[in-house]
Amino acid sequence: MAPANKEATTCLACSKKFGKSDFSVQCTVCGLWIHKACANLTDEMFKFLDDQFKLTGTAFWACRACTQYAKQMNHKMREIEVQLEQVKESCQKNEGGLQKVQEDVTKLAAAVEKQSKKVEEVQAAAAAADSSSVFEEIRERESRKGNVIMHGMGEAPPDHAGRARWDWDIRSCENLFAALHIPVKAEGIRFVRRVGEAGGQPRPLVVGFHEERDRARVLRADTRRTQFSDVDIVPDLTKAQRKEEDDLRGEMVNRNKRMSSEDRSKNLAWVVVGPRGAKRLVKKYIDFAAEMANRRPPRRREEGVQRGPTLPASQPAGEAEMEDADAADLGPPAPVQRGRLGSKRGRGASADADEPPQARQRQ
Repeated sequence: MAPANKEATTCLACSKKFGKSDFSVQCTVCGLWIHKACANLTDEMFKFLDDQFKLTGTAFWACRACTQYAKQMNHKMREIEVQLEQVKESCQKNEGGLQKVQEDVTKLAAAVEKQSKKVEEVQAAAAAADSSSVFEEIRERESRKGNVIMHGMGEAPPDHAGRARWDWDIRSCENLFAALHIPVKAEGIRFVRRVGEAGGQPRPLVVGFHEERDRARVLRADTRRTQFSDVDIVPDLTKAQRKEEDDLRGEMVNRNKRMSSEDRSKNLAWVVVGPRGAKRLVKKYIDFAAEMANRRPPRRREEGVQRGPTLPASQPAGEAEMEDADAADLGPPAPVQRGRLGSKRGRGASADADEPPQARQRQ
């Protein structure tokens, strides 16, 4: 075997050109030629390659460099095959794990769907309950919108019972209306009732009116300069309304804590304004000096003394509805702008229970 152009071809090993009589062989991998002697080929090996070339037109032989490279490649290929086997095993294991994960995901999806249905049921029930509560609250507010609660109104002595106690409260209301100079008569009262357990202090008196204007007149009246200065008159609010006002006062405190220094420097503050049952939160200028100057000290109440109006012996009670003094959820009297309890005038009962109430009042 010899290259087609011996004069232009050099030996792979010695880099010399091939002579006309030089024996040579070509590397099948890199395609370069090398002298027989440089390749250290024996005569038998060279003859085998030459015969193979003559019979098939090609002969496979690799030079040292290509042989070394082929060995390295074979080693790399074996490593790759080993790694591939490991990857296959790992994939098989992962496939089992993935299948288990898929089963767990399916179970979780079923559990989530079940919980979602429960949540929907709870939400539907809550919505129905809220709707029912809303209508119930509306009905309760409607039933109370014509009522007032009088705290500190003198209560009949213990020897009065039934109709006598009811007459006492009706005529006490008449005395209050007369002292306040408001045109409200006993006929305008729909019902009166005491709430809570009887004790040392007068129980709150709930008064219902036929006309809204009579209720409004009583709520606007100021008892501070009358013998009923101990009496506080407030609207008959529901539990939800009282909670709304408590939340409103709490929100007022929180907003004042978060108020900027700029607003504080301007004497601005959040305050709760408006009548009971219709209060709202507003930010306004506060003259703190005037507020402190106009603030009155709290009045002191003597323990064991029953305060409030007395019951005159005459004057008919009028046509009004009697109701039992069942306990109601009225809560403690909320602070109002009228005078607080503490006056010593208008006490209900005395040691001389047989003395006519009107005579005791006039003394």
